[in-house]
Amino acid sequence: PYQKISDNGVVTGFSPAGEVDGVRFPRVKSVFGKGTGRDSLDENFWTGFRSLRQDEVRDLAKAIVDEIRKRGPFLTLGDFVNRRLESGEFGEKGVLQAALDRTINKDLDGDFGLEAGHPKLPSKSSQGAGFPGQLLQGDVLQALSPYMTVRSDTFTIRTYGESRDSGSGKVLSRAWCEATVQRFPDPVESRATTKDRLADLIEPESRFGRTFRITSFRWLSPEEI
Repeated sequence: PYQKISDNGVVTGFSPAGEVDGVRFPRVKSVFGKGTGRDSLDENFWTGFRSLRQDEVRDLAKAIVDEIRKRGPFLTLGDFVNRRLESGEFGEKGVLQAALDRTINKDLDGDFGLEAGHPKLPSKSSQGAGFPGQLLQGDVLQALSPYMTVRSDTFTIRTYGESRDSGSGKVLSRAWCEATVQRFPDPVESRATTKDRLADLIEPESRFGRTFRITSFRWLSPEEI
């Protein structure tokens, strides 16, 4: 089933299986065709919009995870979406477009999928870039952007401690507390590291992983437990 989302981003229910045929990514508000797959001989490939099957969505999700692992943690949502300002693979496209080109756009047929040879275009660009049948990261972001939020990795932790009489074992006092802890992209610094900051973000030398910071702390009363 597919979630039904209102204009305000509220889930209003689910569409029964079979009611929605594919996941749709119309690029413009008014389209002249219907949803299409990879067949460039279908006129909807040029006048409609791209529609993905369930297995294609799964393949895309796996490719996105692979691209994230190659690039390391992201400091901002913009860092996740945009390409890096550097030469090489990461400077050509961001995570989403790289994943789309590895899966959804991989087997576009005929001359449509050949690389563009113009010297002013980025290398490995498709001759048919921009047509509705070729899914771009902007199409995905356009559908998701009203509901996207940055994952903060915030945890609420509650703990309990008590003091007992050493002789009788009787509880003398109790205390409860609550802390809000946030995980940041920065790794725990290792004094022995010889890497620069970017390399350490991708593959930290410290065995303690990413940094946790306490953002709030308070004592609790027994009535709050």
